[in-house]
Amino acid sequence: MKGRKPDAKAVRRKRTPQAMKAEIIEPRQLGIAKPASIAANPDLSAIWDSIVGEGIAYKEQDAPLLEQLVFLHDIVRSCRARMTDQDGRTLMTVVGVGEVGPDGKHKRYVPNPYYKQMLDATNMILRLSDQLGCTPLARARIGITETATQSMQVDIAQRIRQIVAEGGR
Repeated sequence: MKGRKPDAKAVRRKRTPQAMKAEIIEPRQLGIAKPASIAANPDLSAIWDSIVGEGIAYKEQDAPLLEQLVFLHDIVRSCRARMTDQDGRTLMTVVGVGEVGPDGKHKRYVPNPYYKQMLDATNMILRLSDQLGCTPLARARIGITETATQSMQVDIAQRIRQIVAEGGR
């Protein structure tokens, strides 16, 4: 018989039910936990739930980026609320400044500062969403990368089989 023989003096332990229970590993929590700063605010918590959901697709290292993404969404929401006119429908992209003329209108208008803040936050949201795989294009790109990696592994395995079949040349 080939191989090493078992040591006669080795300590052997029986696998009792108590020992087997001790070996059971508790399943780790799937997904990432909602940060306390977000859980404390109901608006931020709702945004987190709509973006992250159960968080199964993310790792703990993604939490700061996801937290930033949630804050940016809240900035966009609050800017939009401040830009809405009294009727609730009109977005004011310019605001009147300075003196009011005899007709009741301002003489000078400037771009609404909330509009600029909203655009900046939206651009950051798009960048972070792309990094975290939250957009359809990012998810498709990730799928393409996985497919290319699997394809490359299959090609390597086929090439090795071909070399072995040809006699190792």
